[in-house]
Amino acid sequence: MGTGTEHHLAVSGCDLSWVEWSGGGELVVLLHGSGVDGGTWNSLASKLAPKRSVVALDRRGYGRSSHDPIGDHRIHRDDAFAVIDEVSARIEPTAIHIVGWSSGGVVALDMIAQRPDLFATATVLEAPAHGVRAMTPSMVGMMTRVNWHKARGRRDDAAAAFYRWAGGTKDGSNLFDEGSAELRADLLRYREVLLRELQPSRVGSLGEHVDYKAVAASAVPVTWMLGGRSRSWYRGRADHAAKSVPSVRVVEIPESTHLMHLENEPLVIGALEAAFARAPLSRTP
Repeated sequence: MGTGTEHHLAVSGCDLSWVEWSGGGELVVLLHGSGVDGGTWNSLASKLAPKRSVVALDRRGYGRSSHDPIGDHRIHRDDAFAVIDEVSARIEPTAIHIVGWSSGGVVALDMIAQRPDLFATATVLEAPAHGVRAMTPSMVGMMTRVNWHKARGRRDDAAAAFYRWAGGTKDGSNLFDEGSAELRADLLRYREVLLRELQPSRVGSLGEHVDYKAVAASAVPVTWMLGGRSRSWYRGRADHAAKSVPSVRVVEIPESTHLMHLENEPLVIGALEAAFARAPLSRTP
């Protein structure tokens, strides 16, 4: 399908930006995680279209959605609703699928809790939802390192400490140190946004504010992807969600890490197609 078309919408002091691929009657909305922008989805989005329309949003503070860093992920949720409403009024999709990676998955879960009738399906890729209650010694150590570096003005080192933990694998490696210089530069580009999101908050990227009772009541089918090589903490978050929300189906992407949508794109696309197929026939936006 090639490159998409850039769009903008003024929302609450921010010129929100997204890239849109025009296609079929269904709409897929892609929400990125912390430390990257909507461009992380470009290759995958172009392959999901033209069978359907696809939107890859730059969350507020990322990419072309210029704004001071924020920590309240409910604002990201409301921004995404505003974009979906604008796009839906223009193209009138037959169904809407929400997909969120990492903290974007927290936003996606909150969205189906708030407006369940809007969505046919939801898919999250290793969302850290309800992560505060699941703090582990390794997480506490990571936050200690982050704060130690921040106190000394070493803000790149502070961000890197988080990326090493979030991108950690079962074999003890991590995506930050083993990634390319280009990847590290891209991640550090959003250092200040990330460090703001790491400040303790019930409504932050660890998603304590997500109401699983409302998610369960929504009856929206939720597919939860896990990387086969990712640290076990992410599986704990998936298992917790599956116990709370009957519609959660956990799918493992073999030989993959937290960057599964970049590492094993064909397998992730196949899992997404299966996730979209879970939509109830009667559900329309």
